[in-house]
Amino acid sequence: MTEQEVSFNYEMAEMALRGKRFKEAEEKYKEIAAKTNSTEAWCGIGISKYGQLLDNVPVDEIFYCFQKAKSIDESKISEIETIAIETSMEVIKSLYDLIILTGKAMDQAHLRMVQAALATVIGTMSTFRSDRRGSVMGTIVSAGFTAISFNEYVNASTSLQQMHTLNETAFAVVDKIKSNLQKLVTKELVLAEKFHAILNKTHEEVTVTIPTLKQVEAIRGEASMWAGGGRLVIKLGPIIWILGLLVFCIDPNYHLGFETISMLALGIMMIFFFRKLCSNEEKRINAQADELERSVKKESIQTLK
Repeated sequence: MTEQEVSFNYEMAEMALRGKRFKEAEEKYKEIAAKTNSTEAWCGIGISKYGQLLDNVPVDEIFYCFQKAKSIDESKISEIETIAIETSMEVIKSLYDLIILTGKAMDQAHLRMVQAALATVIGTMSTFRSDRRGSVMGTIVSAGFTAISFNEYVNASTSLQQMHTLNETAFAVVDKIKSNLQKLVTKELVLAEKFHAILNKTHEEVTVTIPTLKQVEAIRGEASMWAGGGRLVIKLGPIIWILGLLVFCIDPNYHLGFETISMLALGIMMIFFFRKLCSNEEKRINAQADELERSVKKESIQTLK
């Protein structure tokens, strides 16, 4: 691959990265790495994988790329470690954005804590970033900072359960990033310690439950009880009715009269009445849960606009 071809492939990779086409960017950087085995290409692969974090790309793969870049050129170890820390902070900031979107069901006090933690991360990031203008590495890192965002994972069709799962996933990924950085960094220890100190503080502040999800689950549990009651009525009601009829039939001296027919008819009516009652209650309670879930989703979607 000629120098001109390498330069062209870097531009195509950057264009894909800025366009949030992370898989395409990853493949372009892999092509360059296969031909040049450069630190820049391996960092490009790692940053591209970072953009696919919530698409089941393991954090370990990302840090393998940074570790590989370090092994290629020992004179760039400090730079690569700094890039890994800076990019990780940008990713965590985006994950905190997602936590706020999926955490609209938090009470306001907890939500303010999350927003304060996010502000701390953003403020700290501005002091971390190094000036690499004009270099290939600087272009890759800049494109990654511009592109990486996870807000698109929340939209009008996202259920409250999916929001809860995204919320938990974001926290788990932050923990995984922290542990991988500890293994990666060998030179930029001061910067790494500052990074971990900030995250330890902010992580405690944002680690809260989403009470609305529990409310919805409790409401739907009540609806399930009514649904179960309705099924029980349908199953046992006819059996009890038939047993009652058999009691009358066993007695040879008993003649089927108006009173007996009325009682049997009343039994049938009661079966249908209780079945209808259970069905109506199930629908009413599920409607409450749906409304609560819609209100939470509406708040999250409005935040995106």
